[in-house]
Amino acid sequence: MKMCQSHWDKLKIAIDARGLDNLIAKNEEAVVESMERELQGTSTTADFDPLMDAWYKIMHQIMQMSPNPLSLLCIKEDGTDYCPICEAYIHRNDGAKPEDSLVTDEEFEKFWFEDLADCELTIARNLGLAPKLN
Repeated sequence: MKMCQSHWDKLKIAIDARGLDNLIAKNEEAVVESMERELQGTSTTADFDPLMDAWYKIMHQIMQMSPNPLSLLCIKEDGTDYCPICEAYIHRNDGAKPEDSLVTDEEFEKFWFEDLADCELTIARNLGLAPKLN
């Protein structure tokens, strides 16, 4: 599963807008090194990457939402990867009753990008990596 470029860009913009861009890994090597330290139990707060942390949260959430989560780990028939946000968008109102209020595009975007970026900012503040509010 790989996020489509459009959704990756929206998430990164939301993280950047909160002043957390300096915490994002500079390249894939840095991400892998940080993951290795985490697996070895030697990671520090300096390893916190809000973009990757958000990615893990998205993956966890979509796997919980999907009726067949393992299918999302496969390649689609057209040879492309499933984007977890695209899949969530497609199924955002599954099971809704007519009297239920349906999730709007604006609410959807706010939840997956803005609210998640706010969560990452809170984590960064709690780790002492971003200024706290007075």
